[in-house]
Amino acid sequence: MAIAVSLVDYTPGLRNTTLYLGLSFTGSYTVGGDALNLQSIANPNGLEGEGLFEIPLNGGPGVFFENIDGYYVQPVVAAASSPASYKLQVFAPGGSELTAGVYPAALTGGTVVLAATKRSV
Repeated sequence: MAIAVSLVDYTPGLRNTTLYLGLSFTGSYTVGGDALNLQSIANPNGLEGEGLFEIPLNGGPGVFFENIDGYYVQPVVAAASSPASYKLQVFAPGGSELTAGVYPAALTGGTVVLAATKRSV
């Protein structure tokens, strides 16, 4: 149940900034969605963009790009009360939610990028 989030790029604007967040999956999946903490974002490239300290303007992150062999992800935004309280559901090819267990190799070796919009500071 570990989803690491890192800032891969951002598009600054006068009023709003879009963050592009890469996800890395390790460990096991929990039915209903794994924790997705957007407040603790790694910044391995030293970009000027900052993490999220409030709920994104668009209500939550959206899927920008995924290459995970037919699997797909869906952020759960309905119950989020802070950037640290999102969940991410994972679905298998065919549309059923992934069962509890170790993440498949398609996810641990694949690419998922979310986009979230925040106010520029």
